[in-house]
Order: sequence, then structure tokens, then C-alpha cells
Amino acid sequence: MQSLPGQGATFTVYLPALKDGAAVSEDVAFSKDQLFGHETVLVVEDEPAVLHLIAGALRLHSYQVIEATDA
Repeated sequence: MQSLPGQGATFTVYLPALKDGAAVSEDVAFSKDQLFGHETVLVVEDEPAVLHLIAGALRLHSYQVIEATDA
């Protein structure tokens, strides 16, 4: 992670490469219960539009959301 005052943070995520011709598993299935939660999630985002978008999406999946614009 890189972080600079006033410029935000940059996160780099490395994922394993998918080999050519590798099949995606067909047996991965999610039940409706797995797509919803009951936990409380703290969302910290300084951009109001992004904060409300993320919080709204989480609420649609039954999470309790606490919103904060800074630490």
C-alpha cells in the first residue's frame, strides 16, 4: 500500500494467473442466504457519493452500516 497526504492511497492486489483453457468450476453455487449478512460494517470514505453507494449496496444485503467520512 502507498499513501500520500492529500493524495489518497493506492492498493495493489496480486491474483494468480488463470492458465489458458482452465475451466471455471461449475460446482460453485451460492445460496440466497450466503448473499446476505447480519453483521455491522463500518464504511469509511471521504467521497460522499462513493460512501452512500457502498453503504446502500451493503444495506440491500441486510448489513447494518455505520458511515464515516474520516477516521
